Amino acid sequence: MFVIMRRLTKIFRKNFWRYFLGNQVARVDVSQFTNMPVTDISDHLNFLYFLINVHRPRHILELGTRGGESTKIFEAYCREQKLCGRSVDLSPAPKWLESSTHWKHYMGDDVAFGALLKHNSQWPDGDPFEKLDFIFLDTSHLYNHTVKEIRTYIPLLSERGMIVFHDTNLTHRATRRLDGGINLGWDNERGVVRAIEEFLQINISEDTLFVTVDTERKWFLYHVPWNNGLTVYSKM
Repeated sequence: MFVIMRRLTKIFRKNFWRYFLGNQVARVDVSQFTNMPVTDISDHLNFLYFLINVHRPRHILELGTRGGESTKIFEAYCREQKLCGRSVDLSPAPKWLESSTHWKHYMGDDVAFGALLKHNSQWPDGDPFEKLDFIFLDTSHLYNHTVKEIRTYIPLLSERGMIVFHDTNLTHRATRRLDGGINLGWDNERGVVRAIEEFLQINISEDTLFVTVDTERKWFLYHVPWNNGLTVYSKM
């Protein structure tokens, strides 16, 4: 009896998360972008690379870089297209980014940074500012800060502009990765997604994969629930 119970316990431990979160959906290969272990954004890297190549923006800004996982996607695109992408963060650029000739990184608060872009119509290094085709937003994830970011940067989008928000599924519940693993996020009171909801005057079920189109106001929204969530807002 003891042996049987021990075997059952071993099986349960091995399959614990599978019972609650389901089986593996897919293996995710991001080796062309990073050698880092699985992270809270790794499931989104291939989609971001696909998205930016389909959208083909000319003017790119990343708000928040951290270790630069997503930055590698955008910098690779800029190298291929011979463009200059930019980022702003409270921290210095990741070491690998310092040698790039197709990217410029600025230190500072992104809301104040956006206000200066609007006022001066130029980048801090003197380059002329043109409205942005693509913004990737991955900063504090706090509601009040995200509200300010949306108010600041939506007016800076071009006619075909797109903003991609990371961490739009942060609650007290874990999110699943495609490989069947989990991400333990943090409950930020739906900070990012609540700010998006209020701006667009819609309700978002952050644990659901969906797309919403507003033909009158000429925008669409695409939301991915896994890996802490990713939400695309784009003008039409």
